[in-house]
Amino acid sequence: MSALYWNEDAREARDAALEHTARSSIRAALSQLAEVQKQTTRLLTHPHLGRPGRKKNTRDLSINRTPFVVTYRIIGENIQILHFRHTSRRT
Repeated sequence: MSALYWNEDAREARDAALEHTARSSIRAALSQLAEVQKQTTRLLTHPHLGRPGRKKNTRDLSINRTPFVVTYRIIGENIQILHFRHTSRRT
């Protein structure tokens, strides 16, 4: 059985970004959270959805309808989310 794992830094970055959005619009934050969850979960059945990442053995997935990108790696049948960032950020 495959699993999706978020490392601590990625999870904290996701939560902080969504909290920031929620200050302006709780509806927008909840919508973005739903998209993040839906699209990252799809990686379990389609692990190569993202494009090759900047670092070896990583992939980047742009989360549609949001300004976010997740960097992940495939480990066997599992997906590990390594980074979560806003598209306006360089790193």
